[in-house]
Amino acid sequence: MRTNPIGYTIPYEGVSRPLRFDEAISQFDAIGLQDPRTLSYAGESWPAEFLLAQALCQRVIQLSPNASEALLLASRCQHLGRWKRPRHTFPSGRQGYLDWRAQLKTYHADLAAGILRECGYGPRILSTVRSLNLKEDIKGCAACQAIEDALCLVFLQFQFDDIIARYPEGKVLAILRKTARKMSPAGLDAAGKMPHSPAASTLLSKLLAQGRKTAPDPLHDTVQDS
Repeated sequence: MRTNPIGYTIPYEGVSRPLRFDEAISQFDAIGLQDPRTLSYAGESWPAEFLLAQALCQRVIQLSPNASEALLLASRCQHLGRWKRPRHTFPSGRQGYLDWRAQLKTYHADLAAGILRECGYGPRILSTVRSLNLKEDIKGCAACQAIEDALCLVFLQFQFDDIIARYPEGKVLAILRKTARKMSPAGLDAAGKMPHSPAASTLLSKLLAQGRKTAPDPLHDTVQDS
């Protein structure tokens, strides 16, 4: 299996020790490759977490060409091991959903921190990656906003059509409106330039006709609920 199905290039200029960085990425990928769920891309089937982590990193680089080492690492472990904590393992209902989401954030951050520490990263990188994993300051931190924008772009690319098929139009439009408020102008611009299916284009056009900002619902709020 290819290790880079998306085909993007890591900007190593900001990476202090490439071999250490590559080892961390390799360990992240080893977990993602175990995901039993699959997604299709370029005519091949891939473990979902592995593919989506690759796509998230590619979108972060698109939005932040000079991404720091911590941002690059965070983009590859944002949902690390989420497939081991599916939504159905928590009670149904809104409170169960909120509890699941809260515990996931800490789970991802702790799992990533353990790997980074094992690879030799120190407190500065560990603290920054953890803050990005937890999305502690989305509007005040450019790197955190880049993660949020990239999550939305990945959703739009890989999962938006599935959401259209699963939910009534009114709910999908509500999801788009809600998420637009979370995205930066750069993220919204990138979303608008992406190719869309006919169904997605129709819904986006309807929202534009209403004079509302449009964007996909974040990946972590939708498809990975199940």
